[in-house]
Amino acid sequence: MIEPGVFTDEISLDFDRAVRIASELGVNKVDVRTIGNKNISEIDEMEAQEMMRVLRKYGCKVGTIASPFGKCSIDDIEEYNLHLKMLEHLIWLADFFDTRIIRSFARDAE
Repeated sequence: MIEPGVFTDEISLDFDRAVRIASELGVNKVDVRTIGNKNISEIDEMEAQEMMRVLRKYGCKVGTIASPFGKCSIDDIEEYNLHLKMLEHLIWLADFFDTRIIRSFARDAE
């Protein structure tokens, strides 16, 4: 079954407000990309716990971790390694939020 979802930052950078509005509209899956002034890849464990509190408050779940993973040059080994490290954290977040979807990008070698 396909469930509607919405990017929270398309509603508001205020996560609580965005999830509340999504819930009021009957959208119970949210895609997280930017929370406040942080990209989802920069969210720490404490912030993730606060996000989970908000999700539970409104009966919502994370549908997608909308990450910037892969927006890098694969020829730049340092940048590529930073993205691999980011991926480890994104996998942790996906597990924490119980979602199986992490958005990523493919970029041709320059």
